[in-house]
This record gives sequence, C-alpha cells and structure tokens, in this order.
Amino acid sequence: MRALKRLSELGISVVIMPALPGTFLDGAAMTGQAGNPVIALTLRHDRVDSFWFTLLHECAHVALHLNKVEAMFVDDMEIRSEDEYEREADALARDALIPPAILGQVTWGSSTSYEDLTMLATRARVHLSIAVGRWQRDHLNYKRFSRMIDRVSVRDMLGAFSG
Repeated sequence: MRALKRLSELGISVVIMPALPGTFLDGAAMTGQAGNPVIALTLRHDRVDSFWFTLLHECAHVALHLNKVEAMFVDDMEIRSEDEYEREADALARDALIPPAILGQVTWGSSTSYEDLTMLATRARVHLSIAVGRWQRDHLNYKRFSRMIDRVSVRDMLGAFSG
C-alpha cells in the first residue's frame, strides 16, 4: 500500500499486529529504540473506514505529540477521550479525511441521506465507507447506514496477519 510505503520512506515504521485478546486496542504510536516513530495497528475493526481513521490518528500523534513528550499513545478508537492529545489526534485525523469546508457542503445530521454521503465522499475524494464511518462516529449511531460500509478486509489487502 502506497501510504505505508511513504511512511516508511519518511522513517516511520508501521507494524500490523493481531488484536490482543481481552483488549480493545486499535492502534499505538511510540518512539522506537532507534529513535524513529513507530505506529502499530491491530485492525481490530478490519474495515476501510476504521483503518484510515486509526492510521491518521496515530500519524497525528507522531506529528503533534511524540517530540513533545516521552510517551506511548495506546488507543481504543471507540472511547471518546477528554485527554487533550487524544482530542487533537482525533481532530487532525477527522479533518484530514474530510475537511470541514467539504463537510459543510452537505446536510450533516438526522436528515443526512445516502446521496449526501455519496456527494461528501466524492468531494472529499475518499472511499464511501469513510464518509459513512464519519457520520456514524459523529452521531454515535452505528446502525444507520451500516450496509454502506464496505466489508472488504484491509488485513487481506495488506497481506497482514490473518489469524
């Protein structure tokens, strides 16, 4: 995948690992032993929308936080954290995928339609699943539009762990 190759060229290691039993870990960002940034993804929710949001969330930690603090960021994307670093990473990932100016061009609420989501995805130049996943997360309603989420396995596309 081009994005992972580009991150590697920038010195950022990306590791795909199996979901850890009994945990809800989606991703992590840390500094490796050699001092380079390392991003780990579990693909716990093996979907396009979850993959891209989690990857960009962890990239946001690398860009915004790893140089400021000696820390490891371990993330469960289903939890809305009040932590400043987590809110910043969420916002950067959200806005990188669908910029606010583009989001403002469609109806975004209880009356959002299939056509609104299709238009949003087209204008933002993202997969339809990303627009749908954003709507679901923003509105805490994971049932509405759920049939529009592409169920193709990202793990399979990456040739990563399949256990």
